[in-house]
Amino acid sequence: MTMRPTLGDKLSITDMSLNEASHWTGELERRASQRTGQPIAQARAAIARRVGAMPGTLENLRKGRLNDIGRGLYERIRLALIDELSSEVRRLEHEIQTLRQIGVGCGSREMAEAIAHLEKARAALGNP
Repeated sequence: MTMRPTLGDKLSITDMSLNEASHWTGELERRASQRTGQPIAQARAAIARRVGAMPGTLENLRKGRLNDIGRGLYERIRLALIDELSSEVRRLEHEIQTLRQIGVGCGSREMAEAIAHLEKARAALGNP
């Protein structure tokens, strides 16, 4: 006998997806704000354009005011974060390569920081 998912199961999956999308959106906002020096609201507007949503939709998602965002927006947010993390990995790999070329040793603070950030970005890339 196979078990059919109950309404409660469906809601928990939706809630989990909303929580993931909210977390990913916050991460995108934080990264964009740090990278550009813009306030979160301006970074949110740029991300909204990138994922094809209204800035208010992303704000409502972050504040837990939405019941559903649709599979399409969920995927666009996920792919935007993957793209952001992939770009960071490439940038950090280039930075490490440049540090090696100019003779910075593996024990230096700059190299240790770059390697730590690279490992963190790679780990995060494995999650979305």
